[in-house]
Amino acid sequence: MNKSNILIKINQLYKIFGHNPIEALDLVKNGMGKDELLEKSNCVLGLNNINLEIKKSKNSSCNGFIRFWKINTY
Repeated sequence: MNKSNILIKINQLYKIFGHNPIEALDLVKNGMGKDELLEKSNCVLGLNNINLEIKKSKNSSCNGFIRFWKINTY
């Protein structure tokens, strides 16, 4: 695929909810799962190593948990 066709690229996106997300991130990156993370660190794993590419198109939309983005390229 031609790199110029990529509009948005996201690599290794994590979202951890809790009071100590940096420590929890290390645990997740070392293989700890969602349930064990909650039990051991009282943190919730929301997104785990998300990678995506959004290609240019006439109209593209991306729905998230809270926000809605609409990307128009002409």
